[in-house]
Amino acid sequence: MAALSARLLKNGGAVPSHVDAPADIATEVLKALQQTWDARRAEAISAGTLPQSPYAFELATKVEALVALRPFTEARNAAEIYVEAEGSDAFELGSTERQLRELWELDTDPDPNAARVLAIIRAKLLTRQGGAVSIAPEGIKGAVNAASDLTLEAKLGNTDSVTLA
Repeated sequence: MAALSARLLKNGGAVPSHVDAPADIATEVLKALQQTWDARRAEAISAGTLPQSPYAFELATKVEALVALRPFTEARNAAEIYVEAEGSDAFELGSTERQLRELWELDTDPDPNAARVLAIIRAKLLTRQGGAVSIAPEGIKGAVNAASDLTLEAKLGNTDSVTLA
């Protein structure tokens, strides 16, 4: 609902009076997610078990709520957690990428940090079986700039070739 309201406002429309502002919706979503996670944690502690990790869709929802509020550094951090979550397969990542690109228009947002959120999701999506990314011509500049600012690969140990014979 936050995405649709924000897009309507961006395109010059008026949000009906019975619909909350996008930022208010996003704030409520973040509160509800935190309450859910706190309740799971408390339940696990009382049962003497390890708390369950958030579901991938919950983490994607957090990313989108942060995008709605526009603290893109926080959205980027949440995206880094989301893409590593169990269940963040090509379908899940592709759906999130499409939502952030088509409804939130992050690839053409004037804030360069917006495209960085997309870059994190796109990079992980390309590592998943069946994952693919399409970038519209108007989004190329933002995608290139965002990717150049990210460290998407790490060097772990000596990567030089070793002769065995």
